[in-house]
Amino acid sequence: MRKPFVAGNWKMHTTAASAVELASAIVKGLGAEDRVTVAVCPPFPYLSRVAEVLRDSRVALGAQNMYPENEGAFTGEVSPIMLVDVGCRYVILGHSERRHKLGESDALINQKVRKALAGRLRGIFCVGETLEEREANKTEAVLDRQIRRGLVERAVPGYYSGRTARLVRGTSHFRAGSVRARCSDRVADASGSESSY
Repeated sequence: MRKPFVAGNWKMHTTAASAVELASAIVKGLGAEDRVTVAVCPPFPYLSRVAEVLRDSRVALGAQNMYPENEGAFTGEVSPIMLVDVGCRYVILGHSERRHKLGESDALINQKVRKALAGRLRGIFCVGETLEEREANKTEAVLDRQIRRGLVERAVPGYYSGRTARLVRGTSHFRAGSVRARCSDRVADASGSESSY
């Protein structure tokens, strides 16, 4: 049986002090527990400070996003090399807020997935429809498109509105009725087993 995976996306919350305090509490709370893989994804400015707290613990460091280039004139962006250098093992890609509020396309997310995997990062690949798409009964079509166009090789799919994706031997299959819980409760990993998120 696969280990459950739990990742906390801190979004645009915490200060330097509260990020260290929260990370410390998570490390202490997890203790020697080894039945679950845990990662935290603090805001970019606090990755180094949180990495120090997580050192030698069972809690992994993740980032909330990355740009699909290793270096260059990309003001305000963060590369996969930078994330690995600061200690990240995971990166969230395709989050609904970045898709719907910042206009990230499936093609851009696909580039990010490929670059993350090439850079030794584990992608937490997110899919999800808007409220309007859900109300228009377009959920399955939207998720199928996002998965087909965005997902490459091994990532951890995450979905925020009640359904999730399953990957079978490198191809994506969406099973609308087969998943019972929201992404905040469960995800299906690349082997098809379900885990906590």
